[in-house]
Order: sequence, then structure tokens, then C-alpha cells
Amino acid sequence: MEIVDDDYCFRYIDVGACGIASDGSVFRNCSIYNKLLPNGGVIVADGAFPLKLYMMKPYPGDNSTLAQKVFNCRLSRAKRIVKNAFGILVSRFRIFQKPIATDVNTVDKIVLAACALHICLRKEKRNNYITHCDVDRENIEARNIIHGTWRTETTGLENLCRQGTWSVVKRQVKSNNKTFKLPDVKNILAECVAKVDAKMWKNFISHTIKEENKFWTLDDTVDELTAEQESVIMTIGNSDTEDDDFDLLSDRKIK
Repeated sequence: MEIVDDDYCFRYIDVGACGIASDGSVFRNCSIYNKLLPNGGVIVADGAFPLKLYMMKPYPGDNSTLAQKVFNCRLSRAKRIVKNAFGILVSRFRIFQKPIATDVNTVDKIVLAACALHICLRKEKRNNYITHCDVDRENIEARNIIHGTWRTETTGLENLCRQGTWSVVKRQVKSNNKTFKLPDVKNILAECVAKVDAKMWKNFISHTIKEENKFWTLDDTVDELTAEQESVIMTIGNSDTEDDDFDLLSDRKIK
């Protein structure tokens, strides 16, 4: 698990967790859990993470109010930086575009070294290491997203769109894992991956692209609605409880 800042740099890195563990479980077992960030900072996260005073996650469910939809869309835009940071890391360090043929402990060191080099290059060679065209950006006039060049460079990972397939593989490994011994898990994993054919990859990738297009359409719709409605006010203030920070007081005001 890693935390990315607004400059595409990794500010916190935790490696070595089991691949079938959920994001929330990994977070609960890392050193930053239950520790407030300095200077009142917040973490932008997805729905798998718990509610914390220093963590912002989307509102769940399909019956969201207009204000909740606006919040979720703005949160999604912020999380785009995280996706771009990982995509650039993979496109620059090609070792991550295929299975790493070494032992687990060495893989952990490779990940840490690559992240450290990524930070160093971003700080010292920022105009060359990551350019304006490398990252996703918004075309305000055309109301669309221009994809960064890293998406065409990560061919080994199919633009990270195989996550749906990987979820199926993880579920199969979890259901068949009876001994919880690493050699057995490796054998089960190899068997599950071997069952995934080219048609399944293609279907999962098509589904991912389709769902992503739905979110872009929803984002445009929300922008149009908010332009016609009164301003949506979001106020972040001090609070003693987590619930107060996330309660909706009305359809048009979030406090």
C-alpha cells in the first residue's frame, strides 16, 4: 500500500502484504493506521477503506443525493493522481510489466527501490521524468479527459485493466486455499491463472472501459446540473466525531 501526494510522489510505502488481502485489511495492519497526518492533511481513498477523521472516501450506494454525487465525482478526480502515479511508475520501470522471476523478499526490495528512484527523479528531473503529456488532464472546453502517454506505454499490464480478471483469480485462490502454505498457494495461483483465456481478458478489459465511460458521462451530467443549480457548498471544519465530518445536512449543502 502506498500514499501519493499531489505531485505524483509516494509519501508512504508499505510492501509485503498477502495478495489476496483486501485494501482495508492491509491498511489496518500498516504503521500509519490510527495516526493522524501532519498539518491537518487528509487521505483520499476508495470505498474499501474505513472512515477516519483524516480519510475521505466516496458515499456508497446508488440512491445518492445530488450533493453526494458531486462529492464522489470530485473525489474521483483527486484519486486520478494516484492512478497516474502508479501508471508512470510501471511505464518507467518495465520490470513491473511482467511477473518478477525472483523470491518474495527480493521483490519487496525491488518495489521499494523503484519507488525511491521514482521520488528522486520526480524531484530532481521533474521536467524530464514526468511531462505534461504523461499524465491525464482535462480539456475544459471539450469537456473530456485526455489520457496520459503512460497508458500506451504500459502494454505489459494491458493498461492496468486486468484488475477485474485478477479479482476472479484471487477469489478462486481464496476458495481453494486449504493449507495456507506458500508453496500450495503458488500452485493454486498458477492453476487459476492458466484457466484465464484470451477471451476472458478481452471481456474484462471491455467491461472496464465501458464502466469508465459511464463515470465520465456521469461527471459531465453532474457538472451540467450544478451549473444550473445553486452552488454546492462544502465546508470542512473541526469536529470531535467521525460521523459529524461526513453527515449530509441537506441535498445542497455538505458540512
